[in-house]
Amino acid sequence: MREYRLYIDDIQQAIVKIQSYIAGMSLDDFKTDSKTYDSVVHNLMIIGEAAVKIPEEIRGKRPDINWSGIIGMRNIIVHGYFMVDADIIWNTITLRLPELMAAIEDLT
Repeated sequence: MREYRLYIDDIQQAIVKIQSYIAGMSLDDFKTDSKTYDSVVHNLMIIGEAAVKIPEEIRGKRPDINWSGIIGMRNIIVHGYFMVDADIIWNTITLRLPELMAAIEDLT
């Protein structure tokens, strides 16, 4: 079993990748660039999977983080891929990921 800090590191690395992929892009650019879109969605899956692996007692230290939403997004991407909405993805990666990055710093 991996140490939980490695999962936090996975989340941080995925956020950094996503931010680098979308740097300078608009929502319209994002929607039409399938390679970037697919790369972002893949890294969101990694974030959700890593979140599941972080022990509940550690997640409980940051109840302000929407852990169930993070995990739920992963589940939708994996199991309901046909329901994924690019606008929701965009809002998540531009508004929520910076907040998540700052919040998980406390857990390392």
